[in-house]
Formats: sequence, C-alpha cells, structure tokens
Amino acid sequence: MKVDFKVSGAPLGGTRDARGRYLQTSPLKRALTANLSETLLDLVREGFEKQRDPSGSRWAATERGGRILQDTGRLRNSWHRRAGNSQFTVSSSVKYGSFHQSGARHLKARKMVPDGELPAHWGHALNDTAQAVLKDWFGG
Repeated sequence: MKVDFKVSGAPLGGTRDARGRYLQTSPLKRALTANLSETLLDLVREGFEKQRDPSGSRWAATERGGRILQDTGRLRNSWHRRAGNSQFTVSSSVKYGSFHQSGARHLKARKMVPDGELPAHWGHALNDTAQAVLKDWFGG
C-alpha cells in the first residue's frame, strides 16, 4: 500500500516572476518532496501512537485487547518514503498492511493513510511544511 504525490503545476498562483520560476527548479522541488514526505511519515506514526485513522476516528478494538497493530511493531516500522525531484511516495513494505488499511472478511479496517481526500489535519500539516520550506528558501 502506498500514497503517491507530485509537486507540479503553476506555482504561487501562476506567477511568472523570478520566485515562481525558481519554485520550478530541482533543488527546491527536492527540498519540498523530502520535507513533505517526512511530514506524511510523521502523520502515519502519529496514527499508530494515538491508534486513530487519518480522520481522527479510533481504530476498531481487537479481541485480544492491547495496543492495536503493534504486537511486533513490524507494520508500524515498515513505513518509509521515497522522494525524488518532483514526486514522492510514502508506503509500507509489508504486504499485509493493505488488509489492515482496507479491511477483509474477518478483519476490520484500520486505516493508516487516507484513501480519498486528505483530512483537514493532514492538509494543514502538509501546508505548514510547504510554507516552512518556502520560508527557508525565500526568507520572510
């Protein structure tokens, strides 16, 4: 299971000034993708810590009780990121993660990443990260 993002389009409201052109350059895109992907990993880790899905709803309890999806820590620790010049992927390297994400016949879904529109909390976190990167690059 993975989440893909791409940094593209007309930056800064379609501006054509030097700042807008600079936003299209590789070093800044790499900084954005690296920082945004790390923010997503932090959000996934937060979900495990709070035992909540991206929208903030509690994960369904298990019959055994205890910390949900954390018996061995393998799924929690399997999340990683791959960031390039203008795209990044955040994914889990364990195959059974998709069953927990979507649910199965005898397994309730316990979402770790959004599967549609980004929840407001995630959108705000990504926006804050992007603004911090741009502030570092352009000052202000």
